[in-house]
Amino acid sequence: MSTSTAPAALVRAAAGLALAITAAAPSTASAQTATVDVGNITLNCPFSFSCGPFTRTSQNNPVPSGTAQTVPASNGYRYQVGGTIRTTGTFAGIIPSGSSIAAAFETLAPGSSVILDGYVRNNSGAIPTELVRQSFAGTTAGITAALTLRLSIENGTGGLPGVAFVRFQDINLPPSFIAGQLGFNAGSFGRVITTPGIPVQTSEWQFQGDLSSVSVTGAGPGRMRYLDDPAFGTILGGPGAETTPTPGTPTGRTAIQSAFGTTADFGIPGPGGSPDTVYRISPARNTANPTNADQRRGIGLAVYPRTQPVFPARTHLQWTMVWDLYIPAASWTARADGAVLALMQDNHNNANSADMFIRRDANGNAVLVYGAEGAGTELPLGPGVGPDRWFRLAVAAEGAQTGIGRVFVNGSFIGTTSAAWLYNATNPNAPAFVDGTAVPAATWNAWGQFPSPWASSLGGGTGAFMASTFCMFADLANGASETAFLANYAFTDAVLPDAQITALGGPNARGIFFLRPVGPTACNPADITGIGGPPSGPDGILTGDDFNAFIGAFAAGDSLADITGIGGPPSGPDGLITGDDFNAFIAAFASGCP
Repeated sequence: MSTSTAPAALVRAAAGLALAITAAAPSTASAQTATVDVGNITLNCPFSFSCGPFTRTSQNNPVPSGTAQTVPASNGYRYQVGGTIRTTGTFAGIIPSGSSIAAAFETLAPGSSVILDGYVRNNSGAIPTELVRQSFAGTTAGITAALTLRLSIENGTGGLPGVAFVRFQDINLPPSFIAGQLGFNAGSFGRVITTPGIPVQTSEWQFQGDLSSVSVTGAGPGRMRYLDDPAFGTILGGPGAETTPTPGTPTGRTAIQSAFGTTADFGIPGPGGSPDTVYRISPARNTANPTNADQRRGIGLAVYPRTQPVFPARTHLQWTMVWDLYIPAASWTARADGAVLALMQDNHNNANSADMFIRRDANGNAVLVYGAEGAGTELPLGPGVGPDRWFRLAVAAEGAQTGIGRVFVNGSFIGTTSAAWLYNATNPNAPAFVDGTAVPAATWNAWGQFPSPWASSLGGGTGAFMASTFCMFADLANGASETAFLANYAFTDAVLPDAQITALGGPNARGIFFLRPVGPTACNPADITGIGGPPSGPDGILTGDDFNAFIGAFAAGDSLADITGIGGPPSGPDGLITGDDFNAFIAAFASGCP
């Protein structure tokens, strides 16, 4: 999980050194800024392991000093963190005093500097609002550290609205007489800036024979590749050796061990009862060498949200994912430890255990576990999730303001789990490693204009990584993920409201957000029998049933009748049901099936 990497405990402790927060107010054309001076804070106490909390505000600690600074109520906020740190003793051996925050992050946890620049949607549009609440714990160079960093916009002293707050709390660090000091230099600051609102971006994968994404306009912004695609180059080392090249680790195994095909090909029912083309998920290990950790390292899928430059931040603190899944009974009971499917690994490559799992509990029932290295609390998923059935799982993760994810099965709210940020560092228009090193054009093109999960800025596993992907169905620690089938998957860079997720309902052969107007086995666009009613799915022949189903959908204004352009230009449904749709259907119906 993004908040669990051991070196990040000290790196992220330094993150509060400089905070810049941008408030996105759609009605505000010009930027408004509130800047907070957080210099001269020492996080650890002379003789105690616990210290703080420490609070700085743009009212009492503005930059420049003097006049209080505020930002207006807004539907979104941009924050940026910068400055330098102050260390002595053992801490200085880990992070040299005077290091920039970004350099310190990359020294101790490659890729982690992406959290220094964030954007948070504030759906209420009101003040007060939490921006980020991140808790960090781990051990680095023998030093165990823990703290929570909170950024918020609140009413200040005397009720002054729009004050930026920076807090360090729940601190547990070795006392300074043991390990030296860890703190922030004078002149460190934080900033809140108003900017235009950021549109929500959604990508969906329907696995119609490949890993391409779709959206309402065609291809979605997001991209997906095999994690061990040979084009990415050498896979790096196993647990504890992320920066060590391991040429012996094979590439291309995920493609070998997975497949695309129809539900009939795989001998399983279709989602929602309709036939479909689906993706058979590879187990999270090289089946030719399943016991060697390095041989599990690259197995899985890499997902690149690719929402920059529209979405300005280098992380996604708020997001929603939706899966249409089918888990065979053999996979359900394959492992004695109860692991069934590793849904998501929020590391940029498969460096450790997955973070989100579907598991069997002690009674054999389905539970969702989302936490650092898959160690979270078990959330019962109810009877809708189990072996040999299709189900739609949705997780809406509010990793910024609440740290809570809301979980839905087949459109019904099930309960809550944890939440964390995901990577989004690379702008495809100017691809670079997180230390700012540009990716050569030839290299970027060789990767298929997709950030390599394995490459680094200095090569050979040293330097900074791309920090722009997360993994699905990947688990290095135990290879704990079995064969399953995926009909659809969607990612959006916002926390969707409950009502919108509920409206998605259960699994659907036509997709999730961007419904295909006909099934994949239709003989032409007019072959829609059963999609508007039984029997389910196109049947490869044209009869009065198809005609009646279309007329019923057209009269009701159902999206099933939105086929404009599928029988002729313009291409694709356009969101409107007009005479063009009627004419396109009549022409397709008249043409018959081959």
